[in-house]
Formats: sequence, C-alpha cells, structure tokens
Amino acid sequence: MEQSGENAFSVTYEIDQQIKEGDQTRDVSETYTVTVHVDADTVNNATAFLETFFKLYPTATDKELAYYVEENALEPINGDYLFSELANPVFTADGDNVKVSVAVKFIDNQTKATQVSQYELTFHKDSNWKIIG
Repeated sequence: MEQSGENAFSVTYEIDQQIKEGDQTRDVSETYTVTVHVDADTVNNATAFLETFFKLYPTATDKELAYYVEENALEPINGDYLFSELANPVFTADGDNVKVSVAVKFIDNQTKATQVSQYELTFHKDSNWKIIG
C-alpha cells in the first residue's frame, strides 16, 4: 500500500491459486491494484480520535468504553499500560464508516517493555467517533 495522491492510496495485492482439472494441476498468479480514496480531514480526525482512545483504553472501565465503543465491539484490557504511539495506520473508507488496520505501541508500566498490539477496527462518526466493530 502506498499513498498515490493527497486523498488516495494504491493497494496492490496478489492472488495465488492452484487449479486442478482431472489429473492436471497448474499454478496461477494474478496481481491486482485498486485505489482507495479517503478524505484527508477524515484521516486527521480519525487519527486524533484513535490517539485519544488508546490513551484511555488500557485503564478504561466498561462504562467509560461505552462512550467510544459500541456494545462490546472492543473489550476492556484493564492493563497497567501507557499508550506510546500508533504505528502504520492504514485507513480505508467503507461507505459512511472508516476502517483502520493499526499497530498500537504500549509501554508496560511494570516492566517498561514495549508491547505492540494489532487492531482491525471499524468506526463511524455521528455526534462523535465511535468504534463499531
């Protein structure tokens, strides 16, 4: 994936298939490229939301999570972690929703080790951003 314009990203992926017909087997490989358009303001706002959310997330209660997360879309972690940074967030538009694939770096307050967790989230903005899946 690479940025191909101010509001566009080119995603290249490859599909490898093994096709079997009778006793004949052949390997087929196809490469596809699609362009995904995401508004720059949406990306900036979504990034700010994610940074705020992940600062609160490690110690958030169910009640606090309810403001940011729709009905158990993300469980509390109740960890003694400190948010460090979002690493390589990849945003895609999905109708009125925004999907993100992101690695989140936390620092474990006990061991001071960095823990990296991968998240695949879908969120939506009504009056405020909310994670819905």
